[in-house]
Amino acid sequence: RAVVYGKASAAGGANKTLAKQTLEIQKKLRILFQTPEVASHPLAAYKGVTEDLKTRMTKELLNYSLTEEGGKLLANVGLEKPVAVTYERDYKKLEKFKLEQVMKP
Repeated sequence: RAVVYGKASAAGGANKTLAKQTLEIQKKLRILFQTPEVASHPLAAYKGVTEDLKTRMTKELLNYSLTEEGGKLLANVGLEKPVAVTYERDYKKLEKFKLEQVMKP
């Protein structure tokens, strides 16, 4: 929306977010570049967290998402269908695009 309202000349975002915008907003935007699809909203653990705890937390979150209560709660924060990911397998491929070069701090 910042681009539409003249507050930025370009911006990044997720297709899912773009699809939620009104048709009027969507028509005013143009996709310049698209990365390969990756799982959105990754959760990260502090480096001091043990592998065992990370594995247990992942399992619990995934199981919770399968319950009626968990499914509704997680959907409210954009985690409709959480999946287990790793940086190496799922996100490392984005490094080649050097996206940090076009990001403003």
